[in-house]
Amino acid sequence: METMDDYKDELEASFRRINEGDIISGTVIDVNEEEVTLDLKYYAQGIIKVADLSNDPDFNIMEQVHKGDVIEATVVQTDDGAGNIVLSKKEANDILAWDKLKQMMEDETTVKVRIKESVPSGVVTYLEGIRAFIPASQLALTYVEDTEAYVGMTVQAVIITVEKDIQKLVLSAKMIQREQAIVEKTQRIGRLTTG
Repeated sequence: METMDDYKDELEASFRRINEGDIISGTVIDVNEEEVTLDLKYYAQGIIKVADLSNDPDFNIMEQVHKGDVIEATVVQTDDGAGNIVLSKKEANDILAWDKLKQMMEDETTVKVRIKESVPSGVVTYLEGIRAFIPASQLALTYVEDTEAYVGMTVQAVIITVEKDIQKLVLSAKMIQREQAIVEKTQRIGRLTTG
């Protein structure tokens, strides 16, 4: 015998209101070259066009988005004319990523980033979809003259500056390398024997 509890989720979905500007979560149910379709536990599905997924110029929808992934996105339009809700992960990311980055800085989280381009006095990469800068003085234990050589390389780094208001994100690979050098030196000393 069916009861009202069996239809609880459907009932809640029918009363739920989704408005433009809301940040909502959805589960990926389909991915193609142009867009991602999300199940929002709502009577309509969410659609995110590839251009609204990431600021990273190397972003690849087919490699980086999979069925079952949970994505947070901002509601751009409540009906695209085909009954779908139009979403933007980029917009939500611009709001949510800064809080996450600030937490990562406070926790001194080590991140792996791929260097995308060389710019005057440093290099550019992307972290959580946000453009990040690594000054030449923070790339290695010694000052790096030729930053062009780092393009395409993956480095470990920590966040040293997060300023949401001016969209400033600065990383340091040097701090990680310094810690590794201390550990290696301590291990070498520990292996030395008398004579």
